[in-house]
Amino acid sequence: MRKPLTLLGMTLFLFVIFLPAQKPDKILEGIDPVPQNPIEFILDAFDRCSVVALGEGNHMNWQAATFRLQLIRDPRFPQKVKNILVECGTSQYQHIMDRYIAGEHVPMDNVRLCWRETTQPVIWDAPIYEEFFKAVRQLNQSLPEEKKLRVLLGDPPIDWSTIHTREELENWYNERMITRPWGKSNIRDGHAYDVLVREVLSKGQKALAIFGDAHFAKPEIELAKGFFGDYLKGNLLVQLEHSHPGAALSITTHTGLKKIESSYPNILTWAKPSMAEMKGTKLGSIPHGPLKLEDFYDVILWLGPINTISYSKLVYETVEDESYYAEALRRDKLWIGQFQETLTDLRDKYLKETEKSKISVPYLGLKPPGMTPELFAPDLVTTNDGEGCSGWGNEMEYFVFQRWKNRKAKLYIMNRNNGVWGAPEPIPFLDKYQAGDFTIAPDGKTLVFASNIFVEEIGSEGEGGNIWVVKKTEEGWTEPKHIGPAINTKYHESYPCLTENGNLYFFSRRPGGYGTSDLYMSKFVDGEYQAPVNLGPKLNTEYHEWDTYTSPDESYMIYCSTKPDSLGEDDLYVTFKHTDGSWSDPVHMGNKINTEKSENRPYVSPDGNYFFYTSTIRGNRDIYWVDARIIEKLKQSITLR
Repeated sequence: MRKPLTLLGMTLFLFVIFLPAQKPDKILEGIDPVPQNPIEFILDAFDRCSVVALGEGNHMNWQAATFRLQLIRDPRFPQKVKNILVECGTSQYQHIMDRYIAGEHVPMDNVRLCWRETTQPVIWDAPIYEEFFKAVRQLNQSLPEEKKLRVLLGDPPIDWSTIHTREELENWYNERMITRPWGKSNIRDGHAYDVLVREVLSKGQKALAIFGDAHFAKPEIELAKGFFGDYLKGNLLVQLEHSHPGAALSITTHTGLKKIESSYPNILTWAKPSMAEMKGTKLGSIPHGPLKLEDFYDVILWLGPINTISYSKLVYETVEDESYYAEALRRDKLWIGQFQETLTDLRDKYLKETEKSKISVPYLGLKPPGMTPELFAPDLVTTNDGEGCSGWGNEMEYFVFQRWKNRKAKLYIMNRNNGVWGAPEPIPFLDKYQAGDFTIAPDGKTLVFASNIFVEEIGSEGEGGNIWVVKKTEEGWTEPKHIGPAINTKYHESYPCLTENGNLYFFSRRPGGYGTSDLYMSKFVDGEYQAPVNLGPKLNTEYHEWDTYTSPDESYMIYCSTKPDSLGEDDLYVTFKHTDGSWSDPVHMGNKINTEKSENRPYVSPDGNYFFYTSTIRGNRDIYWVDARIIEKLKQSITLR
């Protein structure tokens, strides 16, 4: 059985095998091609054809990816075309891509299935492909409904769990050859053709198609045997020419044409990027296999000299999940083994970096969690008594947490001396202040807490909460200071959180809000807190909103709500700040964090590495922690402006 082509080699077989070396002094026939602005060229092309078939050249190259983003972001693009058909996604998850591109909240782990479950393992994990989908999603937010773009996933569904050997993979391909009136097609091109005809051409619409160049080569010649089967005889472009003559314009990106610079040196003088038609030109007359280059493609996209082309590399996200890493290795080995060394090296580097990070972070000497929440310090901090708020201070030299004794909250502290952590000890002087919910400010020295002790000037006795400030110095704790009547009222104020600039976020049950309790913010100006501002109906509802943690730079906020779309009694949500200062729509933090019980008291460690919160899923209040990258993953699911 003949060995099939490599992952990249399959797409670029034309260029590597069929393009013979050219002598620099060889006289080429035809006229000099005329380089043009490629975006203008493509936009004009949509006026005369239904499909612009834009080849990637070598997969994973940055320059081609950058050009594609420039193209779709041109304001004229959505006026010309409705659809983008891509090779880098499986139609099995078209429903997920449709929701994501439309701007709905879809967890990124689900969105990644679109490119991770294709017939081509690993390659689409290069960040440029995810960035492309994000760019379309973001663009759609600014477009009217009738102009929104749709991304069509062109790869056929494959169930990798049923494929265990190379022979089974070859059989999978061979058994799915598609017979057309004009000949046969391999499953990948045949499926993409069906999607294009069904979702675009039959509806009288237009599409930009983005695949490897060999999918868009025009001549019906035998390119390869093996389980790809007569590759060019049934590729996507050939099928379109049979059923819809003249419907498509075929573009090759030059990154795979390694000899073109020596064959036609004038191309080195072109602007980057440029595009030119090849029919009847010196470029088009360059021998390409048994034919000429112009016989394969209509147009060439020039992105600059080959030695300037750079490539997107796989990132830690590809290998951080052990199960996906193992499966990616397995699939790649069945396919061709192209990424074996890359994956293993990346995984080794990731583990070393992770271990180094763990050693350098003094979390009571505990092994930090991954992306699944874990109880924090069982039996030491988290006990059957019930624990709530927690926080790290003074460059993580001490840890404070809340524990309930006889239905009353007490604050405990653990200190680190010479690298050794001491046992939890109560902070007794705070007992007389009945210190409750608290957070530690970014300076690591300031603890802000809620208390229900009497404050005569505002008549707060019995109403449940005022906000106080205490500092930890080398001599010990200062006396708590009442934060003042600009913040505290005779109603309930609690769960205070300070940011780097001193701004205060908290919740209050004062009248005039949207619900029983609302989120507020007070700016710190010239040493004084200003009148608090309600954070508005996007965050506050007719229900309870409380326990707001705001990041030191105010780029995001995590808070608790009892609104009906929660999973349980109250759930945690995150919102991110737009560039105009407004907050994004709140995002539910998902069922890894939230349960059918109560989740609240959010806090992120000062190094930004771990997210702490309280849950009652086990019956008590318990402190949990999880890798804070879960917050970044939620951010990736929304569009910020």
